[in-house]
Amino acid sequence: MFTPHRPSADYISNMAMKLIRLISVAMLICFSLMTNANKEGHSLLSATSANDWQFVSDRVMGGVSSGEVAVSLEGVTPLVQMSGEVSTANNGGFIQIRRDVSNLTAQGVSGVYLTVKGNGEKYFVHIRTKWTVLPWQYYQAEFATSDQWREARLPLGQFNGSSWLLPKNISGGDIRSIGIVAFGRDHLADISVREVGFF
Repeated sequence: MFTPHRPSADYISNMAMKLIRLISVAMLICFSLMTNANKEGHSLLSATSANDWQFVSDRVMGGVSSGEVAVSLEGVTPLVQMSGEVSTANNGGFIQIRRDVSNLTAQGVSGVYLTVKGNGEKYFVHIRTKWTVLPWQYYQAEFATSDQWREARLPLGQFNGSSWLLPKNISGGDIRSIGIVAFGRDHLADISVREVGFF
């Protein structure tokens, strides 16, 4: 006659503890992924994306500002550095690094974050949207730099349009490009970017 085997109390207790540990680890992993996704789900800077940033200066419109962009690694972290000289001669006055983000933005975007260090000058983020159809149109927000890494968080509500013709508010899904800009006055520019993205 067959007698069913009943697990001992110790066996059941051990299995229950293992199950609890497994659930706890799974919850920690999920929390970690959710936290990183909240900050970096719209990240625009990685080892492969760093080269997507293009250098643009006022020379496209007759200005004389000059500069360059360099991509490097700090350990395993990619950095994009823009340096140069901004001149307001010949109605110029900017250098910038810019990249297309039309396939990376969404309605849920509420702002831009950057981790940067620089030479103490103020810099700007320029956003172009589907409404900035003319080359000189953009939305602009200012941030400061120092010789230490620092994070700047710029809500979309802080960005001001360059023209009264532009809609006052930016919709995340309308964003087409983002630029980091040295702008508006004669000065030397030197800024390094370790992180940039949308939140």
